[in-house]
Amino acid sequence: MRYTSIVLVVVALLGLAAAANAQIVPGAVALPDSITGTRILSADSVYQLVNTVKVGPGALISIPPGTVIYGNANGVRSCLQIERGGKIYARGTPTAPIIFTSAKPQGQRAPGDWGGVILLGRANVNPTGDSAIIEGGTNGIFGGTDDADSSGVMEYVRIEYGGLAFAVDNEINGLTFGGVGNRTVIDHIQCSYTNDDSFEWFGGTVNCKYLIAFAGVDDDIDTDNGFRGHLQFIFAFRDSLESDLSASSSSNGFEADNDATGSANTPISKPIVSNATMVGPFRDTNEATWGQDFARGAHIRRNTDYGIFNTVITGWPEIRIDGTGENPACPQNTDLVFENVVITGKTTEIFAAAGANQATCDQWFDCAGASNTRAGNHSASMLTAVTQANLHNPDPRPLPGSPVATGTSFTNTLLTGNNFTFTNVPYKGAFDPAVARDQQWDMPWSNYDPQITTYVKLRQGWNLVGLANTPANNDKNVVFPNNGSNAFRYNNGYTVDNTLDAGVGYWVLLNDNATVEQTGATVSLPRTVSVQAGWNLVCTGASVPATVANTTATGTHVNSVFGFNNGYTTATTLEPGKAYWVNVTTAGTLTFNP
Repeated sequence: MRYTSIVLVVVALLGLAAAANAQIVPGAVALPDSITGTRILSADSVYQLVNTVKVGPGALISIPPGTVIYGNANGVRSCLQIERGGKIYARGTPTAPIIFTSAKPQGQRAPGDWGGVILLGRANVNPTGDSAIIEGGTNGIFGGTDDADSSGVMEYVRIEYGGLAFAVDNEINGLTFGGVGNRTVIDHIQCSYTNDDSFEWFGGTVNCKYLIAFAGVDDDIDTDNGFRGHLQFIFAFRDSLESDLSASSSSNGFEADNDATGSANTPISKPIVSNATMVGPFRDTNEATWGQDFARGAHIRRNTDYGIFNTVITGWPEIRIDGTGENPACPQNTDLVFENVVITGKTTEIFAAAGANQATCDQWFDCAGASNTRAGNHSASMLTAVTQANLHNPDPRPLPGSPVATGTSFTNTLLTGNNFTFTNVPYKGAFDPAVARDQQWDMPWSNYDPQITTYVKLRQGWNLVGLANTPANNDKNVVFPNNGSNAFRYNNGYTVDNTLDAGVGYWVLLNDNATVEQTGATVSLPRTVSVQAGWNLVCTGASVPATVANTTATGTHVNSVFGFNNGYTTATTLEPGKAYWVNVTTAGTLTFNP
């Protein structure tokens, strides 16, 4: 199709849609609403959850490392739900995590763009009848009588911009567990910018390690309906501009209930947590996060039991024990234990409500045998870099002399059982002060700035790509870690330059299929590039012109053809961050206009 003096021919490439408010990803494989049998995905493709995708009883979905799965950002309940008796096998790697994310382009993503991931199992729960329907409007049934049930494996997985609201106070979480048993393997999971809870457990006995709750809107760690699992190494880090503003809720670090009514239904909820670093939004005693609704670093209520060990809770307004069945006492009993816990920040008070009184709560926390610590300023925890300014590049390691750096104990009898062994470490919180930042357990698979990330799918062999961003580390061997050649081609020539630039097209040779995550400074429109006579390889940048007609040029263009990924097709729009060939007869400039 001809537009003024320029003819553009492009191929549909796996990636973001050209429209500014992309909902369906061009070239993505739409997963069916119902999966039966065994469905094995390919890291060579990208996928989309157009609606609620349910993996039925006896079925399995297998997701290889490096796979990218988009939600459907058009208001439907797009999510992946593993039904009771179904299984997921999603085992990413530190260098090739599995990514669930928003279908919107970079810069336009928001909490609640899509649903999330829901695991349902057959472990014991406490609603009447031993089963219930999971929240979120997906009609999933959870619970049963098998605490050793398995829903599969999830390792090195990121879930970004989930939490679509089905109704007020009935949202899908980032990762939801309903009656999931302790033979399920869960570790190295990051939920980012979730519109409800980052992680929520409804009953069950599943044990989890290495969890990141990043910039969520409601609660970081929420437990209900008889959950009795063990959790170790949790990093929760709040964005002070993101909280739950609904009239009936507020944002917490830990939130714990036996059930919504505070009944004595059994099994009683009794999560056991060790080595959590819970960073709230308040960086000192005088700071306020105007317009937001942050409440408690831990809210233990509604007849639940709880054990928190070797943990730091910092930057939250309060800790609250509601006393409707909780028994704060000194010496601490096995129903409610905080041991080797450091609390710092806006206030260090342990607030009481309902049946508990303030003096009792203070005595309980300060009980000599518990070895807890509290100090009045956020900085008293002495974590390296966990302010709002460090939101996208946090360093939560305790500094030398920090009360978090030493003083742990793993002798309490609550730290045993349920098919789980806690790792005995000498430091409180989730991070080892003796290990370099880039060697910590959240590296390199995590992403603390998914808003500026462009996901590019590359295949074995030569790939023609354009960088919409200047990578934070623009060494080509970091961006393309398994490249087989130093030759990058752009602007009618070859170079062996070791750095990459935004808005430039490159050839790269890969030994294996890969997903490249490009983050850094973006290129905005309008953007002008110089072109030479002949074929030129250029990139559209982070944004795209509304139509091809908005791409203008100086110089004489003859048969100007754009192509990539081993094919050609006509199109009226260009895609962001894609590389294109253009053939011109004389030197000049090419401008992409919004």
